[in-house]
Amino acid sequence: QTSSTRASFQALPTELHWKIFEHLDYASALFLSETCHVIHTRDPLRFQSPFDKQDFLFVVENYAQHFTRTRTARSYACFYCNTMKPRIQFAKDMVKGPYNKNRPRTRSRYCLDCGAKQGFYGAGERVRRTDGTVLWKCTVCPVLTDGFYCVPCGKCHDCLVAEHG
Repeated sequence: QTSSTRASFQALPTELHWKIFEHLDYASALFLSETCHVIHTRDPLRFQSPFDKQDFLFVVENYAQHFTRTRTARSYACFYCNTMKPRIQFAKDMVKGPYNKNRPRTRSRYCLDCGAKQGFYGAGERVRRTDGTVLWKCTVCPVLTDGFYCVPCGKCHDCLVAEHG
């Protein structure tokens, strides 16, 4: 057979791709999805369970590039949005103690955005970011802000003025 008559993986029917994707672990599906546009559009990751992705993140979090000597350069996994994020995108208590890497509650760790969106922070609650910056949970919308009012909704200013003068 010449190269022009040989069937390529990309030329196979979508249904056959899906059958193959069903048997891949998360890392293999991720790497395969990045090989070319055709494979990426067929979305091999759709067949992966959230638990497989969390297992993958748990391992990836300890790769050298995410676990550096410089504490501020470290990345951590958020197990709610299932992504790797820089340390600064977590509350201070989410990257130490029981939530730190390879600790009992590691898989319960969430980033600041997920904490706000999921309702883990109460309205008006003060949250300290890893760099020491204090953020406040908006009393109206699911946003953390470091100012006197929430930029997205703009309604917190009145609440904060009423509460703090």
